[in-house]
Amino acid sequence: MNINSKFTKFMQGSREKIRQLTNLQDSYKLLEKKYRTILQCARQIFSTNINCLELLQNLKNGKKINDLEKTIEEYKNQIGKYHKIIMSNEWEGNTITINKAIITEHKNKLKNKKNSDEIIEVFLSLRVNALQTSPELRRNLIDLYIENDILQINQNPQYIIDILNTHAYNLRHAILSFVSIIASTFNGAEYLMKCGENLIQKIIEIMKTTEDGQVLQRFCIAILQKISVLDEIIPIYLKLGLMDWIVKLLQRAKKNNIHIFCINFASGLIANILKANETLEFIEKNVGIYKNLSETFFSLIKEKIPSSALMNILVCLKYLGKERFKNQKDECKFNNKIEEFKDYFKRSKTNSESEEIDKKIIIDLCEQMFNQNDEDVVEKSKEEKIKEYEAQQGYLIFECFQDEIN
Repeated sequence: MNINSKFTKFMQGSREKIRQLTNLQDSYKLLEKKYRTILQCARQIFSTNINCLELLQNLKNGKKINDLEKTIEEYKNQIGKYHKIIMSNEWEGNTITINKAIITEHKNKLKNKKNSDEIIEVFLSLRVNALQTSPELRRNLIDLYIENDILQINQNPQYIIDILNTHAYNLRHAILSFVSIIASTFNGAEYLMKCGENLIQKIIEIMKTTEDGQVLQRFCIAILQKISVLDEIIPIYLKLGLMDWIVKLLQRAKKNNIHIFCINFASGLIANILKANETLEFIEKNVGIYKNLSETFFSLIKEKIPSSALMNILVCLKYLGKERFKNQKDECKFNNKIEEFKDYFKRSKTNSESEEIDKKIIIDLCEQMFNQNDEDVVEKSKEEKIKEYEAQQGYLIFECFQDEIN
């Protein structure tokens, strides 16, 4: 057998192995989809069974049940629907079908439930459903939530605000954690903004009155950071003094042990605020603000803060380094301080391979941001902004903290 025939045989064998591997991967994906679908159905059937047992207990205790026949029929339809999905061989689209069924069921519950514990149960159940949804399907799930107006914003923009006006911790936790999920996409942010400035004001109020680093404050900061992608939100933030509060939080973080999530998202939030032209104009008109911001940021980059927060702070300094602030920069010796940081950071020691990678990224970031002239900002269409935003996000990650249980 000559070399060519050996090579041909080898390539044919390789192609066959690749084909087999591809088939195995496809089979695995199908099995994984079946598993998720059956698991979701099982959870919903279990939930329906609990509701049925509760109904039977009420009947046993002699409690009058309104629309009993209708309620029983709804339970039968739900169980039948999930049973049909489990027994079906058509798995494509079943996840969407289940999510639609879950959303419809929970929306109906919200319409009829006035008790705080019942409302908490519904929102936590919706959140669990979102957390259990695979990352590649989460954006579609949020769109389903919006299409079905799960937060009743289209009907009553005051609905969420009325819930947040109650001072019950568990109720606020349930709604804020779910609102943070909705805020994770551009469409979700726009949906929430139909509530108007009052919702932002209430979230900021809760954030400010909650102890630094606590769970409710984390969700508030997360929501505010996510919806800062909307251009129209920045003037509201400036009006409500959000930038000043974030700066003070970061200053407090130098002395107090504040949860890392707050530091990361707060620094990202203020970077988004500073990116807006309205903010830069606001700083130009208020000279003292520039000095306070630059001093805070330069002091923070000398601290031992998470790499992601350090990157956010450097982005903030990039915006303060624009030529429009030439006089203020000269006064605070901006360029000298940037060079000092770069020299200091290059000499800093790392304790792991991941820290070394972060260090290289930050050094490259500094070289890129502070060695270039101001670029003309090209106005992008809404569609371009959404596409860029989603590309930067990748798969959606929803917050879930170990210390949430109160």
